[in-house]
Amino acid sequence: MTEDAEVIIRRMTEADLPRVKGIDSLMTGEERAASWPVEAEKLWAVYRPLLSFVAECEGKVVGFILGDIRGVDYGTSASSMSGWIDMVGVDLRYQRHGIGRKLVEAFYQECQRNQVRARVLIREDDQRLKKLWGAAGFKRGKLIDFER
Repeated sequence: MTEDAEVIIRRMTEADLPRVKGIDSLMTGEERAASWPVEAEKLWAVYRPLLSFVAECEGKVVGFILGDIRGVDYGTSASSMSGWIDMVGVDLRYQRHGIGRKLVEAFYQECQRNQVRARVLIREDDQRLKKLWGAAGFKRGKLIDFER
């Protein structure tokens, strides 16, 4: 990626899915966030996230963010809708150029337009994503999960 390469953020379409799947498949092993064990293609197939964006650079999709606006899920009340980020991915060759930050900002701006908070759930032990979300201006919320 050249220094002057323009990054365009736009809504994701089904036509973007093969490239998103390709980026997601690169994020394996240590590159895959522990909080996101499900593949992007499966999230898209099941939920068709309505608040999803891709980043294009030099004519190709180099990153994505999948999410939507919903309530009730995750213990929120029907009257308190939120924008939920389900997954973010950036091609390994394009990381550390602010592309992930731009995708999160596009998601956040859409949440602002819809007058809802932007939220994301991650695993307690996922240090990398804790760092990412902290750097993106997110703060720890009040939800706690229990399992048996």
